[in-house]
Amino acid sequence: MGHSPAVTFFGGQLRQKSNGYLWKEACSTRTSIPGVFAAGDVANDIYRPTATVADSAAWGSRSRKFLNSLEGKQQAA
Repeated sequence: MGHSPAVTFFGGQLRQKSNGYLWKEACSTRTSIPGVFAAGDVANDIYRPTATVADSAAWGSRSRKFLNSLEGKQQAA
């Protein structure tokens, strides 16, 4: 974890804020690509590392529910 978000890995495929952090929906971890979620120090430009860890863990469980719902739809198809 540093002072700048490490988002070069995404190669510009995900929408970013003007300060370099990944954009995500309000009160969510959803990014500009369905099924791709942002968490941790690349997604929280307000509180940064310390509070981000707890926040991301909580939202991660919500993201898991979304992915599980997709799995059920794929099996039905």
